Amino acid sequence: MGITSDLYEGSANLGRVSSYYTAIVCSILGLIFVVVGIWMLFKKAKYTDQVSANITNVNCNPQQMTFANCILHVSYDVDGKKYDRSIDTDDNSYTKGTDVTVYYDPNSPDDISLTKETSSEDRVGAWVFMLLGLLIAGIGWADVYLTRKSKAVAAVEGVGTVGSFVKSLVDN
Repeated sequence: MGITSDLYEGSANLGRVSSYYTAIVCSILGLIFVVVGIWMLFKKAKYTDQVSANITNVNCNPQQMTFANCILHVSYDVDGKKYDRSIDTDDNSYTKGTDVTVYYDPNSPDDISLTKETSSEDRVGAWVFMLLGLLIAGIGWADVYLTRKSKAVAAVEGVGTVGSFVKSLVDN
């Protein structure tokens, strides 16, 4: 055996080891995505009830031409109890004296939002997260499969690993 075949064999072996490292990292990342997706799927919506609230005051501080930081002061009744709260928004189209729909937590009616949480939006996001997690893990293990089946792919991965190592030494 000559030096060329030894380098080829060594690069292929390093590529195979490197592919397992990649697969482990991708599996951990994929698992994180899947866990977040499952959490999103089973998370209970917080702001589920709604009420009409009167805007008692609007304070806006324009930050840019298209965005504004506004604080709405609203007054509303839930089960005969009056609430006066402030809520932040980027929308500067609200005016004093008009009514707006606010969504509140039925367990804590003083906790309000201008947007309703819907479980269908969370479900789509949850499935996207879980599919991305599986895709990331799959790509990592596909790399292992390819380096085990093809010595040329393994050698290319090994050369890439050495190149990344040398680049990190030169950059530091």
